[in-house]
Amino acid sequence: MKKLALCLTLLCCLTVFSLAARADLDEIENYYVTVDVRQDASADITYQIEWKVLDSTLEGPLNWVKIGIANRHADELTALTGNIKKLRVSGSGDEAYVRVDLDRSYYQDEVITFAFKLHQSWLCTEEGGTVNFKFAPSWFNDLEVRNFILRWNEQGVYSAAPEPRQLDGYYYWQGSLKKGEKGVVTVKYQEGVLEPATHAKEDDDRAEAILEMMVFIFILTVIIIAIVASRSNRHYRGGFRGGGGFGGGGTIHHSCACVSSCACASSCACACACAGGGRAGCTAKQLYGAKAEEEKLRRALRDERR
Repeated sequence: MKKLALCLTLLCCLTVFSLAARADLDEIENYYVTVDVRQDASADITYQIEWKVLDSTLEGPLNWVKIGIANRHADELTALTGNIKKLRVSGSGDEAYVRVDLDRSYYQDEVITFAFKLHQSWLCTEEGGTVNFKFAPSWFNDLEVRNFILRWNEQGVYSAAPEPRQLDGYYYWQGSLKKGEKGVVTVKYQEGVLEPATHAKEDDDRAEAILEMMVFIFILTVIIIAIVASRSNRHYRGGFRGGGGFGGGGTIHHSCACVSSCACASSCACACACAGGGRAGCTAKQLYGAKAEEEKLRRALRDERR
């Protein structure tokens, strides 16, 4: 019974430790996103974030972050502050993001303000003669945003929702964001105001043709090898079976694409469905050591009961 009581005590301690580990590591004090749409319906997007470190013990100091973007079709990355060491686009589909490597490690109670911009394509859909954007900048499942402002260049805009305010040539929306909350806006342009690029569909067709050729060559090679092997060994029995193929993700209209991603530009009836960013280590470490010890104690309890 003493051993059982000790195991239960340790298990409770580990549970408390695990709950404590889920405490907030950081918060975002200010988060500004500015969107300037180009004539081809792509956009220049600027991100400015004021990030405060609340705890640098449980997961270590802050040295890089992930900021979700609409999709992998982003280029022209430019650091706007000197505390950014490196920028790069990573992931694909629902996991597209910009990794921001900072100039050093940041510790508890330190605040870092960093900014960068990029050129983002495949953001819009066309319907009923209008070009439509449904956009949610990167959101954060594990962080609160105390002050959030999304600015959208008002030039040529036909309608915007929710109802925005206006200042210095921009529509803007302001508020705070709870953990996991998204700031989604819809912006529409009348027919003829924008001229969405057509290269996206052409690029997809070219990539699809190359993939088809590679698959054909691979299958042909396997067949030849199987025939040669069967003829060289009379007792050989076998072959291969299986199947496969590929297809597109629906119809792509100009620079539009089906997108469901961390900073969602929702189009082609796709839905926003994932977290938009995070701190280095937040999802990677997960206290594996503590979990392993907890499992050992659970086994010990089961053995004790037997």
